[in-house]
Amino acid sequence: MIEPTEGRSLHYRPSGKDAAEMPVNPGRPLACILVGVQSSTRINLCVFDSNGNPHPKQNVFLVQEGEDAPAEGGYAEWMP
Repeated sequence: MIEPTEGRSLHYRPSGKDAAEMPVNPGRPLACILVGVQSSTRINLCVFDSNGNPHPKQNVFLVQEGEDAPAEGGYAEWMP
């Protein structure tokens, strides 16, 4: 398990709701920076849409390797 710390780069997997709020490329993750740690599984992000515009996201679920992604909502994961 990777411990989340501020300043790290991750991928954000957008939800359908996110696609309505910002430009995304279907099936592709968005780049993001971890800006706040709430717990080992919940983080705050600055997500960059497919045009490079920043979008704040709070209380995002962090999926670690070997864990299942949530059924609904966007989530973050470490880059390969």
